[in-house]
Parts: sequence; C-alpha cells; structure tokens
Amino acid sequence: MRKATAVAALHRQRLATISLLASLPDAAWECPGEAGDGLNVHGLAAHLVVADEALLVSRWLSGREGARRLANVIGWHDGGLAPWSSASPGEVLAALARNGDRVAAMVRATPSAAVNLRAPGAQGRRSFLLQALGRRVLHEFAHRDDIAVVASAAGDLEAPSRPVADALAFTVLQQLPVEVLPTVAVDSGVVRLAIDPMGADARPPPLRSAAPPGRRTWSFDFARKQYGPRVSARPDATIVVAADALALLHTGRRCWRALAPAQLSVAGDTALAAVLLDAVAAPRPASGCRTAPAA
Repeated sequence: MRKATAVAALHRQRLATISLLASLPDAAWECPGEAGDGLNVHGLAAHLVVADEALLVSRWLSGREGARRLANVIGWHDGGLAPWSSASPGEVLAALARNGDRVAAMVRATPSAAVNLRAPGAQGRRSFLLQALGRRVLHEFAHRDDIAVVASAAGDLEAPSRPVADALAFTVLQQLPVEVLPTVAVDSGVVRLAIDPMGADARPPPLRSAAPPGRRTWSFDFARKQYGPRVSARPDATIVVAADALALLHTGRRCWRALAPAQLSVAGDTALAAVLLDAVAAPRPASGCRTAPAA
C-alpha cells in the first residue's frame, strides 16, 4: 500500500460511515446494542470522533509520544466520550465529516517519503506510518459493521470501495505474522491465502491460471516457518476470501464457517485450512463473532 491508497481509503471509508449513519432515523441512534463493546449507535459514532481527535492531537510526526498514540489509536480508550453524550446526531455527523477531512489533510501534507519509509523492526522492514493508517481504516470499517448490527441495517451495507479493500487486505496481512502464526499449532503443510479486493468471485482458480486483477496472495509454509508472497511451495490448501470478509473475520465480527462461497472458499486440505482460519478469525472475548446477515 502507498500513501495515495491510504489517503483514498481514509476518505472513502469515512464517506461510507457517514452515509450509513445519515440513513438511520434518530431513534436508531439510541437503541441499546450488544455489538461494539455494548455501545449504541450514538456511542459508536462518538468513539470514531474521539479516535480522530486522538490522532489529530498526536501530531503524528511530532515525536515519540505522538508516534506511540498513533500506533495505538485502534485500541484508544473512550474516556473522551462524555462530552459527546448530549450531542445530536447531526452534530456527531458534522464532527465526523470535519475530522475526516482534517485527518486526510494531515496525511496529504506529510511527505510521501516519510509515509512510505520502511524501517527495521520485530516484524521486518515495514512502514510504521502506513501500518498505522491501515489500522485506522480497519478500525472504522469494523465499527461501521457494529453500527449496522446495532441498527439492524447489516443487510444494507455496501461492499467497500477498492481503496478501502486494498487497505484492509494490507493491514490484516501485516498483522498475521505476529498475531496469528505463533498461535498455529502445526509443523507441516502449506496454505495459500488469496485475497480478492472486491469479493466478486471467491472460487480458487485452476492451477497455473492467471490470478484475477488485484488479488493478493500469501502462502504459509509451516514446515519451513516461512510466509509471504514469495513462498513458492505447492499449496496443500488454498483459501480464497474477499477483503471485507477477511477484515471482519480478523476483528471477530464474522465466523468463517458461516460465510457464503462468494465471500470465502477452500480447496484442498480443508482441515489444514481450518487451522489457519481458526487462528485468523479468533473471536473477541467480549462478544464473540457474528454470522453474516442474510442476503
């Protein structure tokens, strides 16, 4: 992912969130909900405003503390929600639009060389700032799903735009080596994970056929302890998943066994694929995962 994709993803995801919230009647904002850590729609929307404020206040290139807060914005505590408890839906929507523009402007103003800069770390050479931006897109995407579930509007959600899908795929893949692979208790076999950006067709392609445009492919060789796009060993299992479905699996919002074939399919050793998917889609302890809404 590059800076231009990150900026587009931030902008398009915020538009999608505002579009969903604006479509809801005011009464839906106060319906009690079990998703999103028990927050109702109003609380979830306010949480996004507060996360924006944390990001903006950090002045993300101003030093070590600013960098730390930016990195942790996905889990930033909601101590700042109280000032928004009496705000109207219109005021919250205005704040989301305003802050979204400010965050995008801040990223645009940051030199591309700084955003794209790769530095060595525990996870190899990676761009810290791009990872942080990707986590922000994933954070908001997951909470848009929470909002839709609380408001009983999950069946009306549109698929993410291409920039958002690309950011979601990038972010989950960056997290797999550290968060997922250490939990996989197998020492043999190869699983290929292919991510379709738009989820139009999640069927595995025939061997030696060209991959669909935009598909990202990572393989996991558990015997050699290798992972990434350059693993060339023949897979024992192939998983093809839509980018949005993968994001919702990884954040505990979906159960992979309940997804439709257009969102996820497996070919080959299904037991080996299940081991990886169970690790990728570990549910959140508080509420578990949710099945996909009926079409």
